[in-house]
Order: sequence, then C-alpha cells, then structure tokens
Amino acid sequence: MIVVAKAVEVAEALRPPEGCSELRVTVAGAGRYTFATEATDDYANAAESFLCEAARRVAAAISEDDPHAEPPKTRSKRAPGPAHMQPTMNVGLFGDVAHGKSTLCKACTGKRTQQHSSEQKAHGATIRL
Repeated sequence: MIVVAKAVEVAEALRPPEGCSELRVTVAGAGRYTFATEATDDYANAAESFLCEAARRVAAAISEDDPHAEPPKTRSKRAPGPAHMQPTMNVGLFGDVAHGKSTLCKACTGKRTQQHSSEQKAHGATIRL
C-alpha cells in the first residue's frame, strides 16, 4: 500500500501541460485507480499524453525495488507457493424484486452481477463475480 501511495504522489507531482487541469487520482475499486484531467477539445492530445505519462510514471514507481523495504508479513500458515489467480469472495444478498441487490453487489465488489448470465441460469442464485 505504501508503494502505491508513493506512486500516486509521483503522478500527482507531474506538472500539467498548457490547457489541462491538475491530475486527479481517485480510487475506482480494489487495486484500481482512475486518473483524470480536464481540457478543451483543442488540448485533447495534450491531455491524452499527460495521462499516459502519469500512468507510465506510476508503473515505473511501482516496479522499482526498494532495497530497504521489509518483506511483507503474512498471517496465514499456508505453505509458500503460487498464489491463486483470482481471490474468492462470497456475497450473499436476499430481498424482493427490484430492491437494489445487484446495485449493492456492484458497489461492494466492482463487478456486474449479470456478467455471467449462463451461470445464473444454471445455478439459480449463484453468480460468479
């Protein structure tokens, strides 16, 4: 998390080009961030280059290895090995029709529940996120 915060600081320190507003970084979900700037149509190319440069600098800052960094502490007693490709999250919601269950699930997980409708048909209420 500290590495990500430093990388975001690097991006925010980037001076915007003429015609662009300061870079805004917002959290878009678990491990996802959104970079935004405002510009008129005349400066659209400058804004695009500005955002690409910010993304490049963040990627470079994250990929740098800090020789003084402590290794992350683990809580589990699981044997070291390859990590699972996708973490598992179980979300259970129940309620009447049209009361916002899908909207709440999307807000909590960042995924659309209708994304895998074939699974929904095959398994009833179980939906892979």
